[in-house]
Amino acid sequence: MRRTIGTSGAGYLREYAKSYAARRALRLAQSEAAAAKLDAEQAKASKAAFLSGLNHELRTPLNHITGFTGMVRENPDLPAEKAKEYLDHVLQSAENLREQIDAILEAAAYAPRPVEERAPGTDPLPILRRLLQEHANALFVGRVEIDDELPATTLPSRDLYRALQRVFAAFCVDGGERRAVGLSVTSGGRHGSDVLITFQLLSGRAGLPLSVLRSLRTDLMRADLRLDEIELDDGPALVLALPGTVQEKAA
Repeated sequence: MRRTIGTSGAGYLREYAKSYAARRALRLAQSEAAAAKLDAEQAKASKAAFLSGLNHELRTPLNHITGFTGMVRENPDLPAEKAKEYLDHVLQSAENLREQIDAILEAAAYAPRPVEERAPGTDPLPILRRLLQEHANALFVGRVEIDDELPATTLPSRDLYRALQRVFAAFCVDGGERRAVGLSVTSGGRHGSDVLITFQLLSGRAGLPLSVLRSLRTDLMRADLRLDEIELDDGPALVLALPGTVQEKAA
């Protein structure tokens, strides 16, 4: 579902960023809680199976050691040949027990270390809100459209700010009148998980000068970002594609 509003776009974007961040944090917390519960259940089952097997592997040679040693001690008149046979069983069981302990210690030493989690992606909405505030004297949002479900972008927040700052600066006119821009934030792209930010100059219904557009594209290409020019029903627009994080869909 897409929400569209009019000239109060900047205020809506500010409020939407807050509510969207809260909803994303709640979904993330719920997902992490469910994953943690599943991991705990699996770890508990694995631990129980491991301890059960360990109990058997250790108790068997221990039972042989205590059993045969006790028989030799409780029967001092036991024939030497029989006593030797029992003691051989004790030594063999002790060797088996040592091998089991060595195997356990070796497995513990080479156990895989937990993989560090990747840092969460960057939410573009707070950065857009900040830039709107910084350029409030030159730009205002005349129309804004934001998808209810947006992936985060893998772009670090500092790089994202610089890229968006360059785009906003291209729409500003030094010493000129305040311009109205249309802003759209959606998901899509080649893999369906990119964050697409569409900018459209609403004042005069004209696009950016060709020289400004070329310079802007060159700057963004250096940051491995793609800027496409598209034609909408009410005029040209620019689409900045940001690499997005892939989110698993809830069942």
